[in-house]
Amino acid sequence: LKPARGAGSYYCRKVESKDELLEIFDALDERFRSEKKTPQDDVSAGWILEEWFSGLEVDVDGWAKDGEVEWMLVSDNKPVLSHACCETGGVYPSQLPEDLVELLRELTRKVVLACPGLHSVFCFEALINPESKEVMPVELNLRPGGAECPCGVEAVTGIFLPLAAACLALGQPFPWPVHCAPKVKVAASTNEYASHAGIVEACEGSEELHADPDFLGAGFFGTQGATYEPMRGAMSCLCWICAGGGDASEAAENLQRCISLCKLKVPQR
Repeated sequence: LKPARGAGSYYCRKVESKDELLEIFDALDERFRSEKKTPQDDVSAGWILEEWFSGLEVDVDGWAKDGEVEWMLVSDNKPVLSHACCETGGVYPSQLPEDLVELLRELTRKVVLACPGLHSVFCFEALINPESKEVMPVELNLRPGGAECPCGVEAVTGIFLPLAAACLALGQPFPWPVHCAPKVKVAASTNEYASHAGIVEACEGSEELHADPDFLGAGFFGTQGATYEPMRGAMSCLCWICAGGGDASEAAENLQRCISLCKLKVPQR
């Protein structure tokens, strides 16, 4: 169950049955309509109920030129927080077997071909079932991915997606030789949340974090003294953090160290 229009996975809920849907809908709809940050056009669009597809979620970031994919990178998404569909970070590039990654590349090409003349940077979200090898498109966003996406993609490829977007808009070729020097082999990221409502007491990095050799980037959204509400998709994200390594295991270990160097505190109210 999700709003029919909008972004950020806010107010998305996984429901197991018709009874559960009817039980939670009225309260969820009331919260959605009373949310001050929700654009009125999103509210007016109502809700949509989609079939649940069981699989691993990936992002495919890249761009299309004159209706064809020119460049793309497949990356893994970590499982979302239960029920709320809050994104929790990912791994760049994908650690899936190459045959599964190629299935996702081919799906991306087909989706782009279904949009004649597409000329844009994109962030394409899809699912794949590793056992059956079925793939499912989720959404095609005609913009660079948000949060840690540009940081993670640039770290492992040297490609800065906002620069690619500017080149497309200006009709200029991407400067491949100049901007293609990867920093690390693998980048791991996290989106951090509090599990309860409260008041943000601290949400920032530290000198040690910025001095860490494996730290790639971060964005802090919590404002000291602000009211915090959990389980509202991207609107509940306190920060994103990205760290690199020689492989996925090392990147994950370095990410945990970087998280420990952040100051995140939301006392429960």
